[in-house]
Amino acid sequence: MKGLTQNRPLSLIVYISENKTVKKIVLFLSVFLLISASNTKKPVFYFFHSESCPHCVHAEPFIKSLEKKYPEIKFEKLEVSRNFDNKELLIKKIQEFKIESPGVPLFIFGKSYVMGYKKETHDEKIIQMIRKELYPKEMELPKD
Repeated sequence: MKGLTQNRPLSLIVYISENKTVKKIVLFLSVFLLISASNTKKPVFYFFHSESCPHCVHAEPFIKSLEKKYPEIKFEKLEVSRNFDNKELLIKKIQEFKIESPGVPLFIFGKSYVMGYKKETHDEKIIQMIRKELYPKEMELPKD
């Protein structure tokens, strides 16, 4: 690195700006890192609900609290009584999970699902479902 001196960060910037090969490498790495970061997909938590379902309405504050607690998860809230696309996805998931008596609210994360909602009872089931999918090794540990 001709002309680069220690203790002078400005010299490095000048060197990079004057050297076309280094410029190309820095640009390539910057673009690569940007693309890599944008391709990182969050796991998706599906919350299928209906406007007319009282249990669904009661589940909403809990789902909002989960969004804050688990920012690494993408939460999809899918209203199925008025939205045909959401209803189609619900049917697909019901078939995929072989759910015999489907209904809403339906919560799906990874390879697990919880159907129905009663505060505290289902809160714990949903949290366990999330933890099982996010931290499978932790769930294998024996409890004291």
